[in-house]
Amino acid sequence: MDGLVGLLKVRVVRGINLAYRDARGSDPYVVLRLGKKKLKTSVKKRSVNPIWQEELTLTVTDPSQPLKLTILFVIHYSRLFAYRRCSTRTPSAETTPWETRRWTWRH
Repeated sequence: MDGLVGLLKVRVVRGINLAYRDARGSDPYVVLRLGKKKLKTSVKKRSVNPIWQEELTLTVTDPSQPLKLTILFVIHYSRLFAYRRCSTRTPSAETTPWETRRWTWRH
């Protein structure tokens, strides 16, 4: 891995009071982006208070690239790319390498 600076581990814990997208709730999942790299959690069907408890690991080659966290909702499983964006966060550049940060989304 040329230019590898380190690994970034992100633990996606849960969502609280996310928006209802239909009468049954929502089908949320989280997408992490770092440069051109993209990882996503599993979809939690019919939940506005999903619990993921998933750890995602991204390789860091350029520490100046911002990490982008996005919560998306699946609208229809039979349609490719059928989703809606709920929220996007870009963490502060002031986070130190060993610091643990907690971001909270509330609708």
